[in-house]
Amino acid sequence: MDGSDQSLPTTDTTKITKDRKQSIFAVGVVILIILIGSLVFYRLVINKSQPQLSQQALINQVNYYNIQNKYNQAAKLVKGQKGYNSSSLDQVLLASVYTNQGKYSQALSIYADINKTGVMTESQAESAASVAQQAHDNKLAITYLTQAIKLAKTSKTNPLAGADAANDAQQIQILEKQN
Repeated sequence: MDGSDQSLPTTDTTKITKDRKQSIFAVGVVILIILIGSLVFYRLVINKSQPQLSQQALINQVNYYNIQNKYNQAAKLVKGQKGYNSSSLDQVLLASVYTNQGKYSQALSIYADINKTGVMTESQAESAASVAQQAHDNKLAITYLTQAIKLAKTSKTNPLAGADAANDAQQIQILEKQN
């Protein structure tokens, strides 16, 4: 045998290289399709983003879920709002969901966080007092009612502030007798 039979023709080598490149390209395309499909699946199925609702629409939807005892859906909807962390109204709405669910400690934790920011309103303090009463923590309820009275006295927008303060003071007397 002479040396000319030992070398492969260049067309076969080129064909093998082209086949290999096509296989690598096909595998790359399949991986890309799988990644895109996974991302779409995650966004649509696993991580269903919550619809962004107006304040009134959010309240209506949460009330609807509460009536149907779908508390987890209500909480997820509230927490999914873009302004949740900066909106004390959304936080109070979540506290009401926890209260309806009987998770008083979680509701009170939200009220405590609102109170720390210094933006608690008179009605929020009264709501916090009500939750504290339901949790059988009369001392905390008295604290929130006392705060509600102070807020009512400084209120310039509540025409019934005097009556609210009187009612809160009467409630404090009742709670003190129970202690």
